[in-house]
Amino acid sequence: MKDNITSLAKTASYYLLNRHFSVLPIKPKSKQPGVSSWTSYQTKPMSEAECVKLFSDTSNIAIICGKVSGIIVIDLDDKALMEILFPDGFPNTPIAVTARGFHLYFAYETGFSNALNFGGIIGFDLKSDAGYVIAPPSVHPSGFIYTWVEGHSIEDVPLAPLPALVKVKLQFEKTPIAELEKGGLGAGARNAALVRLVGKWFKVMAVLSFDIVLAKAMQWNLKNKPPLSEGEVSTTTKSIYERELKKRQLEDNVEWGTPVELPMKIPPVLALTPDMIPVGFRAWIVDAAERMQVAIDGIAVSAIVTAGSLIGRACGIFPKQFDDWFVVSNIWGGFIAEPGQKKSPAIAEGQFALRILASEADKEYQLASEKHDCELFIHKTMADFKKATVKKQINKGVLLDSSDLLSSISVGDLKKPTLKRYSTQDGTIEKIGELLQENPQGFLIARDELIGWLQSLEKAGREGDRAFYLEAWNGTDSYTIDRIGRGTFTIPGMCLSIFGGITPSRLRQYVYDVIGNGAGNDGLLQRFQLLIWPDQLQSYEHIDRLPDKTALQRALKIFKWLGMVQQKLDLDCHQQTKNEIPGIHLSEPAQVLFNNWITDLEVRLRSSELAGTPLEAHLSKYRSLMPSLALIFHVIDIADGLCFGEVSENAVRQGVDWCVYLESHANRIYSLNELPEMLSASVLLDHIRKGDVKDGCSPRDIYRNEWRCLKTHVETKAALKLLDEYGWVSFQTGHNGQGVVRLHPDLG
Repeated sequence: MKDNITSLAKTASYYLLNRHFSVLPIKPKSKQPGVSSWTSYQTKPMSEAECVKLFSDTSNIAIICGKVSGIIVIDLDDKALMEILFPDGFPNTPIAVTARGFHLYFAYETGFSNALNFGGIIGFDLKSDAGYVIAPPSVHPSGFIYTWVEGHSIEDVPLAPLPALVKVKLQFEKTPIAELEKGGLGAGARNAALVRLVGKWFKVMAVLSFDIVLAKAMQWNLKNKPPLSEGEVSTTTKSIYERELKKRQLEDNVEWGTPVELPMKIPPVLALTPDMIPVGFRAWIVDAAERMQVAIDGIAVSAIVTAGSLIGRACGIFPKQFDDWFVVSNIWGGFIAEPGQKKSPAIAEGQFALRILASEADKEYQLASEKHDCELFIHKTMADFKKATVKKQINKGVLLDSSDLLSSISVGDLKKPTLKRYSTQDGTIEKIGELLQENPQGFLIARDELIGWLQSLEKAGREGDRAFYLEAWNGTDSYTIDRIGRGTFTIPGMCLSIFGGITPSRLRQYVYDVIGNGAGNDGLLQRFQLLIWPDQLQSYEHIDRLPDKTALQRALKIFKWLGMVQQKLDLDCHQQTKNEIPGIHLSEPAQVLFNNWITDLEVRLRSSELAGTPLEAHLSKYRSLMPSLALIFHVIDIADGLCFGEVSENAVRQGVDWCVYLESHANRIYSLNELPEMLSASVLLDHIRKGDVKDGCSPRDIYRNEWRCLKTHVETKAALKLLDEYGWVSFQTGHNGQGVVRLHPDLG
């Protein structure tokens, strides 16, 4: 390449503009596309502006094969194949050296599609339309740098036509072995058939025997018209024998190098500490977590979302001193944990007060309904009496004013009572809309399995439901629903909190489908700001004691206060309202702390650190998250009698600490989209290090354990291939067709 092409980004531009190749950005030291979708580049190369935007100096480069770039690439996964297939030396065409073999670039021809083990030759792959190859000077995951063979770079030689051996092998690629064994082949077909047959014969032999296969090849060759020379048959058989022998020796005696650490493991997360929990809830949550032997995170986050749902639209916060920007306390969240890790009990503990409040509300509703029925009966009886009296007077010829009768028979203030709702598990948007009309303060949607709800909104025809929930996240706006048969009704206050549980395996698929495939650009997932994935406790202590009744009663008292916050909150601390919602301002020291925090956040969001990542959209929602948390913490302290008036500095500081904590969990969640195979490989390597995987086992021995991210043959083989590339295992397909896993000696 020319000396002035020094960086990967510049090389990508060179391939695009000078060679007219369709290029694709690849994640650093990876083979994974760096864009969510590259379908369009399979038929039309990107523009120069796109190239400048998408490629960085660390991006690997892929060249998309096929008609769009005018190339077909032969991918040899074993350097020994070059000598077998091209005994006269390198063909006069561009050739790149890869970590294991070579990429041979040829001019595009129709009729050739992507194929693995093309022509029956293991390690001989063909890349055509909709395929791509990693191009020099990209960096392999192992650290190997792709280079052009000296004298065979894309500048040194033109693209040659596909060699005859490819065209001949196409004829035999799908021909049954039994047909080829009949022989009777002519010139041009004999060599291709011989390579495939000899490879098959060696592969099925438990013990390799060169003499047996050579004799069989010689006998087969005599049937051809005309036969190959005995020297050609012997040379081909010997080359394939040596390759098969080498492969089997590697299975038993791998030449190990120094393994390379996987670039992506599940990122670590911060643990929630007791001092981050409001004082009024702290003793209750710590006690419950100890008795359940779980981390405090799941209970605490469930409790905070519950508290926010109770406050709802009863009051909000003005994060800025003078601006009218306004935030309320409804928050969406979830608890991620493996099955059997007490996910549901932890969530239920955080929401225990809702069951008590709902029971009390139901009793109040029953009493109110009975009273309403009595009052309605009395009123109707009196109205009937008044009507009869008026009728008699009219019959006597007395003229009466209609207003007198109307005032007597009008129901007036006798409105039917409504049931106070604190939560629901499910419902159509029309029903939830009706509940919001009756409960304008808002309520909680509590789902035991949150992923089912999320996936339902991805289905065609549910766009209206999705829009409804997106509006309800803001918590301050109104919403109008029009339905044939049901008419039109307006919800004055859209305020919903959402919380539920998710397992990592189901979340991984959802994150990949929504983020990895380019769906979900409306930010639904990013609205789950209190979505946590804590580490499981590593030790167990058997604890059997009564709950801390004092701590539990203190928490319940706070929850009940929050349920009546409109009546309880001192209106003197409300300096103004917005959308008819009272608002609280920050105290002076709290305002300084918030100003510094929001400035740091905005600088990060405008830098290149987060550009184009899912985390960028997620953290942008923290603008409202931190004030919401500060408001919840402050109102909890008010309910606990610890403070009053403007939002305290302590509440804002706790909000900042929670944002730092939650960002670490968001980073873990979105890492699921980076490279699913890498996650599986990371999990497998952990099991290998623990001694769960035995040297010489098969993929089936691994996936039958049903470990997370390794529950299928596909997941397991993808993980093994990556660990092979990074030097932790040697994964070869054995002579009997089954995979054999050899572990690095350092892992033994």
